[in-house]
Amino acid sequence: MNDRTAPVETEIEDTLAQALGEAATRLNNATAPVVHPSLLEAVESTDVLAGAHAALALHGLARGLDELVQADGRFPAGHQVFIRTANGSTNFKWRLGEKLLLEAAKRGSSSAAIDWALQVLQTKSATGHTICPVWGISIDEPVDLHAGMKLVPLNQVPQSRQLRWLEYQQATGGSGLITSTLAWQEIKAALILPREIKELISLEPLSENEQQADSVEFQRVEDLFNDATLALTMVGPQPVIPVAKWFTFDDPELELAAGGGQRLTRLHEILPRQIPAHKVFDGALAKQVVGDFLAMDVKSKARKTIGLALARLQQAMTRHSLGDAAVELSIALEALCGDESSTTEMTHKVTLRAVRFLGGDAAQRRHNFDLIKKMYGIRSKLVHRGAQPTGSYKVGAEDLTAATVMNRSIALCAELIRKLLAGRAIPDWTEIEIL
Repeated sequence: MNDRTAPVETEIEDTLAQALGEAATRLNNATAPVVHPSLLEAVESTDVLAGAHAALALHGLARGLDELVQADGRFPAGHQVFIRTANGSTNFKWRLGEKLLLEAAKRGSSSAAIDWALQVLQTKSATGHTICPVWGISIDEPVDLHAGMKLVPLNQVPQSRQLRWLEYQQATGGSGLITSTLAWQEIKAALILPREIKELISLEPLSENEQQADSVEFQRVEDLFNDATLALTMVGPQPVIPVAKWFTFDDPELELAAGGGQRLTRLHEILPRQIPAHKVFDGALAKQVVGDFLAMDVKSKARKTIGLALARLQQAMTRHSLGDAAVELSIALEALCGDESSTTEMTHKVTLRAVRFLGGDAAQRRHNFDLIKKMYGIRSKLVHRGAQPTGSYKVGAEDLTAATVMNRSIALCAELIRKLLAGRAIPDWTEIEIL
């Protein structure tokens, strides 16, 4: 910087600081166009209508600030400065004037807002977590699951715009036209996975190769979360339903700069009426089953078979009618214990193989045999007669309701899958029948 340019640049910097300060004063004094104490609070509201009105008002207050930022030599030239996230990248310089105005109002000075932006631009790399809240689990302490993945209480998830969105949805019962009782069931836990972002700041958009690499990593994490939630259904057993997925920087200043990133919500084929609470969540079992399942070769036949069975087990627990649940559960058992080459006497084969593989004394084996047979009876009543189960079912010396038969059969299937996972393979069932 020579003697002639120094005063000019200083004047530009002072002009930006002064304009920010004046606009921040107007923002702090502005009233919200909707039901919020101030415009500043309305800007950060998760209420869609309030946020939209406030954003328009903020845009008006920030008029002219982007041009001053462009003229300020402390910021990179041009209109693009990208912050890379786990979901792609976001243009930090887009409407940077508005961001600086918002931060000047919150931090109490224009210089603090400018220092924040400059510090962001100097950051080389960063760490964060991909987060997947789930219905169906309540815990008080984190559980280490597998290869860095953890299950944590929701109140330990870092604050972000996405978490505020989730809290708003929980408080209002969701905003969709399709109603589910899950909208009123509190979300108490989340899966999290650490991620390091290298080369955080770029003046160019992601290249095609970088986008492809991000897409591959995105799908890998998505598959990990999906597989982990399936495995977690064996704890209880009860359904575990993923809610959404997003990435959050560990540094709240970077999270602020990235604007919360993108959020992936889920399309669910079947949703349960409700998910009963665990009496006590077994963290050790959760770690074991998730670790066992994720450690299997994803391309192996055994992994694919167990994955299919877990998906059907999950659906059996989410179906609203007992007959439909029995259909799902029979698919799970036949995938695990059936024959590919022959479908004759399938019910008998599956029942015999499952009972012998699970073991136990003679009384336990007879009980399990009767239980699975009765479950198949519930299935057959729906499939062949279009009727739901009625009355009681004799299992050993007990008279059980159809609901109890299904609940116990689901628990038996979960136990079967856990034992298969421990061995990392599907056995030769003809050997099981002979021995």
